[in-house]
Amino acid sequence: MRVSAALAIVLSSVSLTHVAVAQNPTREVHGRVIDRDGKPVAGCAVTIVESGDHPDTTGLLQAPPHTTDAQGHYRLTIPRDVASVVVVAAKDHQVCAYTIVPSPNGIDASTRVQDALLLTGTTLHGRVRDAAGEPIAGARVLVEDPAARNRTSSWRLESLAISDERGYVHVPGVPKTGMLATIDAPGFAVTSQFVGHGAPFDVTLEATGFVRGRVVDHDGAPVAGARMYVGGKITRITRSDADGRFELTAPKAWRFQVTASLPLPNLRNFASEQLSGPTEDVTVGPRQGNRSPQNLTVRCVDDANGEAIASFRLSHYPSNRSDPPTLLLAHARSAAEHHEQATLEIPCDANGRMSGSLIVDAPGHGFVIVSLDEPREEALVVRLPAQCVLTGTVTDAATGKPAAGCRVRALPYASNLSNGTDPGLGSVVTDAAGRYRIERLADGEYGVQAYGAAHQGSPCQRVTIAPEQQASLDITLPEARVVDLELVGEVPPRCLATISWRTFLRTVGETQMTYISHGVMPPPLPLSGPRKLRLDRWATACSRRCCTCRRATASATASTSSSAN
Repeated sequence: MRVSAALAIVLSSVSLTHVAVAQNPTREVHGRVIDRDGKPVAGCAVTIVESGDHPDTTGLLQAPPHTTDAQGHYRLTIPRDVASVVVVAAKDHQVCAYTIVPSPNGIDASTRVQDALLLTGTTLHGRVRDAAGEPIAGARVLVEDPAARNRTSSWRLESLAISDERGYVHVPGVPKTGMLATIDAPGFAVTSQFVGHGAPFDVTLEATGFVRGRVVDHDGAPVAGARMYVGGKITRITRSDADGRFELTAPKAWRFQVTASLPLPNLRNFASEQLSGPTEDVTVGPRQGNRSPQNLTVRCVDDANGEAIASFRLSHYPSNRSDPPTLLLAHARSAAEHHEQATLEIPCDANGRMSGSLIVDAPGHGFVIVSLDEPREEALVVRLPAQCVLTGTVTDAATGKPAAGCRVRALPYASNLSNGTDPGLGSVVTDAAGRYRIERLADGEYGVQAYGAAHQGSPCQRVTIAPEQQASLDITLPEARVVDLELVGEVPPRCLATISWRTFLRTVGETQMTYISHGVMPPPLPLSGPRKLRLDRWATACSRRCCTCRRATASATASTSSSAN
């Protein structure tokens, strides 16, 4: 079987709809804000920041980059490969923060965040001074719920304010009790203490000085945009400038290191020697095992005649995976068009070997996956085989009629299981007669599934595709599933709990599967809301053997905010 080649989908028939693939490495985050009665809250200030950073709550309320609509909804665009934090604020309410982890394998197109629950809030007052009693302007005070400060799977309290020229600080959007404040200022040691609304805090910070220097590569060239770290909790992100220079507050520690990192796709780490206090001209260089990236030139030729291919698509995956479905879905998300040749910057290991995998396809040709596990000094020439084509018709099991407008996806057959991949990624759409056509396939064995609105995914069907042949596979789209449920029992007045749903996949027999996809799960609802519910967009996936070996189960989970009054 030859599955060193990957999937790119082009619809050449005019009767089919081409599903465009976004080139921008971002994804959409959307959600809703509700009050304690489960009603939507309009006009809330919403922003997105990099994980580890914190917006000034007062500034966010005064000039929000985004606001919720009349139904309490918001939509944001975030980097795909960077952990981000959604922050929601409203006057006289507690600030909510939620961490969005990087997209698994970089392939999810959209993420729905659970509902943000806004509770009544107040303002914390305090003052920040130095050892001589002089006010410190520009100090940052971050207030958190200590019980939820490390959570990434639910909303938590995080509100930040900055001291004025008299050292006074006013932190809006906090509860009356149960708060932990972290205070820092440039040149002063970070300190934390428990605080309460009824007792304004007066904090004295200890001066520690600065560590200044440059981040450089193996050849001494400056590294710009590296994220800088030094011991202790921080409330702000520092990056090296265009000349690689940085300034950090020296921690209150006997020995410490300054470290730095560059983000994906060229992930690299840097570190200084051991330091013992404030100092100048510190050099932060590559950690052992990190080498400078290398430029790789890629050209494509026809495998049959050796002629150059003028136009092709190319993507780079940062690790050497032997998992073709994951690589192809990542390719569908991030592939870029190139003409004649492409030049990429590829990370290298300690031995100077390039890392990762290249996925390449072109019109009229099958895809190829190339593992970059050997040093290369010359251009890489990728030989693309003639494409294989898969066609067929999708029929709705409930009506017996062609299923128009549903998505069909073919991925190399492998022992993979996923329950959340966007079915629109790397798929084609059936025409009015239920027909589909998938091109640019390499020869080998594939798992094929169809996805329709309000339907579960079809069972995964295996098909073997031979070189330069057009294979055919007809698919039956299972009937839509509807789940009716009724909540019983008493609910306390103004209960803050919510009910949410999850899917449970139970497998019998063989478990080898391609990627599967669920429909949109209903959002969490207040436990005090409607008692009878119908989930009419329920979707789950079946194994390739039958539709009865998997089932979807609705489970109600009551949860409350840890910051509730």
